[in-house]
Amino acid sequence: MHNIESVLSDFLQNIGLAVNIDEMFAALEKAVTMLGFDNVSYTYVPLVIGNNLYQLSPIFLISQSYEKRFIAHYASEKLGLDDFTIKRIKNGDMIPMNWWEEAEKKALSHKEKKVIEIARNDYGIRHGITIPTYSTKNGIAGVSVTSSESNTVFSSLYKERLLLIKAIAQIFNDRVLVSPKIRQNFMTPFLQKLTDMEKGVLKKLSQGYAPQVIAYELNSTYRYVNNVITILRGKFGGITRDQLLYAAGLIAFDELVDL
Repeated sequence: MHNIESVLSDFLQNIGLAVNIDEMFAALEKAVTMLGFDNVSYTYVPLVIGNNLYQLSPIFLISQSYEKRFIAHYASEKLGLDDFTIKRIKNGDMIPMNWWEEAEKKALSHKEKKVIEIARNDYGIRHGITIPTYSTKNGIAGVSVTSSESNTVFSSLYKERLLLIKAIAQIFNDRVLVSPKIRQNFMTPFLQKLTDMEKGVLKKLSQGYAPQVIAYELNSTYRYVNNVITILRGKFGGITRDQLLYAAGLIAFDELVDL
């Protein structure tokens, strides 16, 4: 492990020079490993799809050496629905969360605790800390660091390095989300679930067009456009038509989708 001053100095230099999200995450990953942790992940969930986690895994960026089988398991079994960290951040809880410590408090439901047990018992991720970094009407985000160390070693890391990890996580988050173009990258998994027609309708909705006009613009029928809108409402988690209109504007589909 390196001393705190050198880690922070190196991180600030690297994050300052980074020009894209991959370079920014590389700076975060390097800092985390220098501090003695194994891996790091960054999760950003746009709240317009926040009720739709059964279709998408919220994990977006992970260390190269992160246990990929756990991520695959997390996605295939829809564990995001029972991830207590996501639930708490959505409720505005910005306090760092020690996974196993929370499980031992017996405050978690059986399903929530099961997610932690799977990580620990099946994939060797003995410890994890989630640092909430963002919770607004637009979305939620957090940085999680993991460790396979013994309880004693991890307890020492947690006590000595938490404040620095928290600061670095927040700096990374703010650096990423300050750019609308970078923030829009997090919609990519959701966009891949949409057909070209659905993307086209969303784009027109975000520009304020009524269904009748959208039908004309897309050389379609009013009835078909309405059917597409109904399908989109389902893909956004069963929201109302008004909520869909709000969501389309919120994520600026006219800028995000190029058809």
